[in-house]
Amino acid sequence: MASALAGATSARSATPVEILNATGGLPAHIVNTFEDPIGFAEATTGESIVLDRRAHTVYSVNRQKTVARKVIVVGFEEGKVLAPGVLALSKDDIFAIASGIDTTCCSRA
Repeated sequence: MASALAGATSARSATPVEILNATGGLPAHIVNTFEDPIGFAEATTGESIVLDRRAHTVYSVNRQKTVARKVIVVGFEEGKVLAPGVLALSKDDIFAIASGIDTTCCSRA
């Protein structure tokens, strides 16, 4: 039985293990400021745009990934997005927020 286990162990160790390393993304201390981030896009300027569904807010994170600031609040009031669910960013850095009810477009600030 010991020889059977030894064979199983060597068979497992023969399988290469792929190590994944994170590239890009936002640091944890920035992400922790969002309540329910559901959309992320990177602008041509290197800034990141984040849609926080629970806060009904779009944030911009600077190129250095050190500061997040509110760009626009998109929810609850009349004329706003009732249930933000999708963030899209054009090649011209114009973003759109959509829900199942309507779409709101905003120019990058």
